[in-house]
Amino acid sequence: MSPEQGVTPAAMREAMRLLPTAVAVVSAGQDGTPYGLTVGSFFSLSLDPPMIGFGVRAQSVSWPRIAALGRFRVNVLNASQAAVSAAMARSGSAKFQAVDWTWSARGNPAVTGALLGVECALDRVLAAGDHVLVTARVEEMDVVAPDLPLVWFQRGYRTLERRA
Repeated sequence: MSPEQGVTPAAMREAMRLLPTAVAVVSAGQDGTPYGLTVGSFFSLSLDPPMIGFGVRAQSVSWPRIAALGRFRVNVLNASQAAVSAAMARSGSAKFQAVDWTWSARGNPAVTGALLGVECALDRVLAAGDHVLVTARVEEMDVVAPDLPLVWFQRGYRTLERRA
């Protein structure tokens, strides 16, 4: 591809498939109704103050509901939770019916068996092409089940391997 052509969306997708990313479910709830979505771009942003970030498709139906609440939980999935990721990536209100979860002490859906739960307060939402970039302040964290993470790599779910 020449510099004059720029990078196409297809070329960008092809190149980024080489970058493994952790898979997480962002969740919030109000009046007994859970909301959630899968993200494959969760990252640690700052240690002081503790902050995280992730990207969400700009056309997401679930994200505006979560953002409006101002607080949410990021559930980092373990290697055996590909079905949870797939369920939460679907549209519709029935997605939580396919997922084992409970309410966290802060009132957000907590995915059972997730590696890590991160309770957050929304900081900023920045428009970024066909996505929005979300930053949030970490209010509480709990390592729920220390294990290997679920990873998205080369257009599929993968897991890491422990090395001696």
